[in-house]
Amino acid sequence: MEPKHGIFFVRCEGNAGQVNFLIDEAYQTTNGSNAVISCLHRFFESYGLGETHVDLYCNNGPNNKNNCLLWYLAYNVAKKLHVSIELHFLPKEHSKPILDEYFADIKQATKKTKGSIADLNSSIGESEDSNQSHIIDGRNDQMLDWQEHFRHDCRELPKIRSMQHFRFNLENPGVVFYSENVDNGEGEFRLFNQDSPMLTTEVPAIPLPDRHIDRKLWRYKGEFTVLEKLGEEDQDVYSVEHNLDGRRYALKKVSLTKNAVPDE
Repeated sequence: MEPKHGIFFVRCEGNAGQVNFLIDEAYQTTNGSNAVISCLHRFFESYGLGETHVDLYCNNGPNNKNNCLLWYLAYNVAKKLHVSIELHFLPKEHSKPILDEYFADIKQATKKTKGSIADLNSSIGESEDSNQSHIIDGRNDQMLDWQEHFRHDCRELPKIRSMQHFRFNLENPGVVFYSENVDNGEGEFRLFNQDSPMLTTEVPAIPLPDRHIDRKLWRYKGEFTVLEKLGEEDQDVYSVEHNLDGRRYALKKVSLTKNAVPDE
């Protein structure tokens, strides 16, 4: 059974580029909002253009994911990472054509892969000049637990699914201004206090969940190329090359039985 990795993309009109975040399948068991916000935060950190004002357009998701996104954007501005941010939820009839357009080349490229995240990374790089990928797999980069970070200090915006436009500014840290459409007047709601402890504490990383042995074996076969056997004949040690970073490693195969007890 092949793994099911996640893809989350951010397209920036400022440089006409698209960053595709490849999320290791082991992270798919965690909260979806953590994946979305971790990718967006990494985009601002690593691929931003030094912008101070941001306009974001995205799908209208479940309430818990939408609220967590509002908390993050308010947090972002309160931390002075940006001066102001505007968020707009796209109507359903507009979001699918955009997704089809931006994912067309990637869909074709992924059909040629063996399913490993290394193959996916390589195929996206070859699909179009404006496409680049960023891997979140616990080693190249980690997913952060934003839900846990916000859990004790943030409040949910009532009736968030009926709202379409939101904005945040440095003059009102922790506050979201919202409206149903551009013709309606704005409301305002305090998401968290200005002296909230979460603004001065580090966001915890999510440990990569363990996998079943057969999944590890699939990954070994998909991401490593065996070059030669090392050592004595009775030792299962091999020289391998990682398909993602091109480096060589010494890999030892160990037989595990169902009742095996690991050494202390």
